[in-house]
Amino acid sequence: MKDLLNIILGNNPISNTIGFVFFTLFGMVLIKMLRYNIRKKKLRNQEPPVILKFDLKHWLNDNLLDFVCAFVTSFLVYRFLHDTLVAACKYFATIPQFNDDMFYGLLLGLCFQYISHKIMNKLTIV
Repeated sequence: MKDLLNIILGNNPISNTIGFVFFTLFGMVLIKMLRYNIRKKKLRNQEPPVILKFDLKHWLNDNLLDFVCAFVTSFLVYRFLHDTLVAACKYFATIPQFNDDMFYGLLLGLCFQYISHKIMNKLTIV
């Protein structure tokens, strides 16, 4: 069992992995709240004004896939974070180095929304 956990988590403690995933999802929630408030203000300022009401059930159904994808992505990124950073440093000289890996999780959550929506907006359903 210990060998299996070592293969899945690497040398990272499970508490650090959970913390990284938490910060990634926290960053996503911040971006989702910001985008919702911007959209709400745009709709309120248009003519005729539209009042956008928050519905938790609709929000959860609409964003469940985003959160599942972010969860899997953040787990994989944290598992291979140091290997990825070492490889990326060979090609990019300006990659910032932070002492706390959790900041990378927050950045991943903030960037994940932008990247996933750029990809999703280009997809068409046939």
